[in-house]
Amino acid sequence: MTFQTLCVLCGLCGKRIRRLYLFTVPWTYTVTVFQLDDYLDQIHRLAIGETREVSEEEEAPPFFEETKVKADELIADLISHLDPYDFQDLVAAVLRAMGLRAVSVPPGPDRGVDIVVHPDPFGFERPRIKVQVKHRKGTAGGPELRSFLGTLRSDDNGLYVSTGGFTRDAKLEAERSREPVKLLDRDDFIRLLLEHYEVLDPEFKAKVPLRKVWVPAG
Repeated sequence: MTFQTLCVLCGLCGKRIRRLYLFTVPWTYTVTVFQLDDYLDQIHRLAIGETREVSEEEEAPPFFEETKVKADELIADLISHLDPYDFQDLVAAVLRAMGLRAVSVPPGPDRGVDIVVHPDPFGFERPRIKVQVKHRKGTAGGPELRSFLGTLRSDDNGLYVSTGGFTRDAKLEAERSREPVKLLDRDDFIRLLLEHYEVLDPEFKAKVPLRKVWVPAG
């Protein structure tokens, strides 16, 4: 597969810098290109060695925010191209990167649990975390949450990952649950992925290839 690399031209124009993840995407993907015209003057000053003081009002520069939004959109696009089982395995890999023992349930009849997580390597310690993963555009609704909650026992916690988000009814079901339940939508999962990306298994870094760069904070 042929790839293109998304790059950002950046320089240091203040003392504060921020981290941003960029990545390589297939040529077949649609990539949104944004204009750098508004930043050409800044880039020119950096090229000739000029710097300027950064005011407090410029702590969150548009360049960083706009670039981050575009990067988040493209990361979401990469994830959307994963098939459901690959995404399920990616969720398990992120949980392992967090220091947990996470095992994907083999493909087969859906019993409401896709990943089983333990805090210790042998699976003796409690609470156990049961994970349901829905990788689709549609939202997860109340009936799906109720079905998942029915799999939880008194010593279980629940984690429901839905890239399509959740209906209001689903959120109410989670709030009313007797057992602790956490809901993660697509954006929540991406934040978790980026937070633990550096210790992610190489196999899964290859599925969602990202590159860390630094851009000015002001």
